[in-house]
Parts: sequence; C-alpha cells; structure tokens
Amino acid sequence: MPDVMANRRFGGKPDPGGDDWCSLSTYNWIVANEHLITKINDISGEHGRYIGHQTHTKGTDIDIYHFFAFSQGLSGTQNYHALQAAVTSGLMGDSSARDRVISWVGAMRTGLANLAALSSVDQLFTTIGSRVGNLPIGWARTLLREGVLTVSIAGTNHTLDLDLGSWAERGNLKISYNSVHDDHIHITLL
Repeated sequence: MPDVMANRRFGGKPDPGGDDWCSLSTYNWIVANEHLITKINDISGEHGRYIGHQTHTKGTDIDIYHFFAFSQGLSGTQNYHALQAAVTSGLMGDSSARDRVISWVGAMRTGLANLAALSSVDQLFTTIGSRVGNLPIGWARTLLREGVLTVSIAGTNHTLDLDLGSWAERGNLKISYNSVHDDHIHITLL
C-alpha cells in the first residue's frame, strides 16, 4: 500500500502476515485517487495470500471506511451502529439525529458517485442496512437512493425525510448493496 495511506488505516489489527499488499496497478490507482478514498482496512494478503476475503486475492480489491464518520476514532462497525441509532432517533423526530443522517447520506452519495465515475472502478459494494429493531432490511439503501424512509413502529408510520430527493446514481449498476458491506465500502478495480 502506498505510504500516502499509512496513517489512514482502520479496522483494528491487520490480518496475520499483513493485509495491505496490492498489485502495481492498484498501488498506482491509490496514489492517483487517494483524495477520493477514506481510510483503508484491507486490500489483500501479501502477494495475494488468502486472508479470509473471497475477492481479496489479486490485490485489486480495497475495503474503505464510510465517507462520513459519526465520531472520531470509531471502527466501521461502530460507525454503522451509530448510523442505525441516528436513523432510529430521526424517525422519532430527533432533528439533530436527522442532520447526522443527512450528513452521512450526502457524503456517501458524493463519495460513491465520484468512485463510480472512474472507468478504472469495476464495482462498488456498500451498506444495504440489515434488519434491526424496527428498521427493515434495505433501510440504508432506501435512504441513499431515495432520501426518505417510512417505517411502521407500533402500528404507526414514521417517516424520515432528508429533503435530499432521489439520488441521480440510484440506478448505477456499478453500485451494489449487501449486508456484508454494511460497515464499509468495497472497491473492485479493473
């Protein structure tokens, strides 16, 4: 991994033997596009050694932190849980929580769109929003794509409208959503 990212790591301890090896083309991509990525967790094991990630064997897949951090120093999982809490509070009328969700959605939309626009990026995987409490599967994807979420809580519909409108990139085929990537963004380079 390029030195420019050395102080921008997250995710706790690296996998045994290291998890920051990348191909030369990925190395050059990171140098050219470091302004478009946040903190890096994994790329691949040394010389493509299997580290438990199905796609991290060629040195061309990069896991990065969300584009918005709810608080300094949080892990990807803690950041995702903070997002869940903010969405739940926002649905109940908490305006400061709504503002934090607006910041997360705005930053994610911008960051993902910037990456998706690059011809060197093949695929992006990000947060779908797993079922938790009153939040149904897909709640984060709905907020990213549509900017509004309605959830039934105790038989009453509650709506969190971010006043952002629908996202122009909501149909972008490069961007996929799943629960494996709720707490980070996965970039697959060509």
